[in-house]
Amino acid sequence: WGVETLNVRAVFLVSSLDQRSDLPVGAAARAFTRGAFDDAGARAETAFGVRPHGIEAGDDVLAAAGDVGAEQLVLMRPFAGPLRDRLSGFGATEGAVAVRARRRTWDQAFAPHASRGFFKLKKAIPKVLAELGLV
Repeated sequence: WGVETLNVRAVFLVSSLDQRSDLPVGAAARAFTRGAFDDAGARAETAFGVRPHGIEAGDDVLAAAGDVGAEQLVLMRPFAGPLRDRLSGFGATEGAVAVRARRRTWDQAFAPHASRGFFKLKKAIPKVLAELGLV
């Protein structure tokens, strides 16, 4: 998603579990998130050669980026939900750290078809895969 050529100083895995919803997050969702973060952390360490840092609250990531001397913070831009609302409060520059929100081409291509349940998305999958040159 466009970070492969950057000089990556640190990787932060921001769970923000308690910021994702106004409702309590159940044990199954917490376990799934921990497993996903373990997998993402291992992949990031392999790809960038840096050990990921776990961060619980999204608000703390800017301070952590500044602590490692980062010039910019690159993050995935959520499409919806409380986490998107929280991240939308980040400006283009926060202190000495530039904030760059990105989306993968794959996510951007499928998002318009994911607005009304699975069957609308399912119908669009062959067309989107063809547009992406994957079939």
